[in-house]
Formats: sequence, structure tokens, C-alpha cells
Amino acid sequence: MAGAVFIASAVSCIHGEINKKTEDAIQGWGQPLISVACMRYEPRHGSELVSQCLLGVPVAIMAHDGEWLDVMTPEGYRGWVNQSSIVEKSDSEMARWRTAERFVVDSPKEILVYDSMSLDAKHGVVTDLVDGCLVEGKMISDKVLSIQLPDGRKGYADRNSFTEIGEWSNQSYDAEKIIARANALSGVPYLWGGLSTKSMDCSGLVKLCYWSNGIIVPRDASQQACCGTVVEKTDLERGDLLFFGNEETGRVTHVGIYEGEGMYVHSSGRVRRNSLDFGSPEYIEKHYLLGRRLRDITGHDGVTRVKDHHWFF
Repeated sequence: MAGAVFIASAVSCIHGEINKKTEDAIQGWGQPLISVACMRYEPRHGSELVSQCLLGVPVAIMAHDGEWLDVMTPEGYRGWVNQSSIVEKSDSEMARWRTAERFVVDSPKEILVYDSMSLDAKHGVVTDLVDGCLVEGKMISDKVLSIQLPDGRKGYADRNSFTEIGEWSNQSYDAEKIIARANALSGVPYLWGGLSTKSMDCSGLVKLCYWSNGIIVPRDASQQACCGTVVEKTDLERGDLLFFGNEETGRVTHVGIYEGEGMYVHSSGRVRRNSLDFGSPEYIEKHYLLGRRLRDITGHDGVTRVKDHHWFF
């Protein structure tokens, strides 16, 4: 989502980071039990979609309102999720989960969890999973992973679609992987508030691609525009973030990932590649505001490595 921030010589930013005050307000824990759970602005189905959360990724429960839960994601983003999409967890259950053998879906393609080790849909499908979902699991063979979902359901999936959480969370910053993941999502439709390989908005693409590299970044473009160091247009490197918006006010309305040679990947109508070069046939009318580099800044400006986030380990 774009949000709003005004780019000037000095920018005051609120990142939605988790601090002691927000930690003290946590009432409980939960994990989405479906591949993509919708977060809404108000506790009703007709309310605006503000974001989404992925199966198995922990959320903090901040409040209850009938069948709705006010949840906070690991980067501090808030929204209402219907309780049918979340399984609530005790402190002791979450403590056990943090030491369990876990795997992250590491594939831009949707995968299925099957009832049978044969991985054959004719024996039944337990659920779908998308890039970034977290599950408990054990390797049955080099081809099959035995899976337990947050609500206790069990099944089997293709081992090659997963990465063990320790390996995934200990990755070094890798601009090439971030760009490759963005391009692998080419054609995925745009959805305001979308944050999965089913559909996504511009900042959702950025967040999901950095998540694939084991890095948690803020949710909205307005928050992402306050992260890292400002980079001159002539000094852009692959993996840098590009921000677009209103020329007069400096209000950020869009974000993309720089690919090099003037090209960038973004979600606008769909995930696609376009050019910063006015003379290029791939150019589209979006006013460029600034570039930001997130490399080597984890632990600052709302950017955190999963391995350093105490909700996960």
C-alpha cells in the first residue's frame, strides 16, 4: 500500500516498530491457519483490506471484538482478522514452536499439501501454501516433507519447495535473489492490501521479495521510504528501492525494485518491468522521487532479519 510520506531534507517517520509499550499490550498469540489471511481496517468483512498475513507466521493478538481479532504482525502492522482464519496459541505453545523443526515455503509458485505421501491429489488435498508460509515439518525423503499445520492438520508436500528455517533466516543480503523473486512473480495481479503470490500491491511485492531473503521490512511504501540510505539516481544499484509520487508535495504513492540499466520491477496492475528512461518503450508515467538502499542496515529503520526477531527464535 502506498500510504503517505513527504520527502524533504528531513523526514519524520513512524515505522510501526514493536517496542516495550506494544509488547506489554499483547493479549495473546496466534498463527494464520489458511495460506493467506485478510487483515481489515475494521472488524467486519466489508471493511477495507489493509494487508494480509501468511500461514504459520506468528501474529500478536491485541484485542477481541466478537468473531474478530485485532492482530499485529512481526513488523508492527495492525489489522482485524476473522477468528476463523487464526488459531490462537498460548505462551507455552509458542515457546515450543520457536524451537521446533520448521520450514518456509521458498517458491514463487503455489504448492499443495496432500493427504498422501504419494503427493497425488486423488488421495485428497489438505491445503494450499504460498511463498513465505511457515510450517513445522520433517524430511521423509529427499522428495517428501511431512508437514504439521498450525491447527494440527498434517500432510505431505514436495520437499524441493521448502527451505529449513535456519538456512533461510541466516541468508546474507542477496540483491540477485530479491530481483529474481520479483521477476518470478511477473504477471501476478495487483490488489490493494495484497501480500501474497496470489495478488499483491506495490509495497507487498517489496515486502515479499525481501522476506524471501529472510528480511522483514515495513509494510507500506510510506514506511519503506524512510528505511536505509538515500541513493542518487546515478548511483542506483540492483536491489535498491525506487519511490514515486507527487512532484510538488513529495508524497510517496508507489515503490519498485531496481533491476539495473534503468529497469525496475513493480506491481502496477500486475507485477511487471518498466523503465526509468523517458525515451524507452518500457517507460510509464510515474514521477520518480528518490532511491533507498536497504543493504547492511538490518536492525535499523524498521528493517529486521528474521533470525534476530524474538517472535521466531
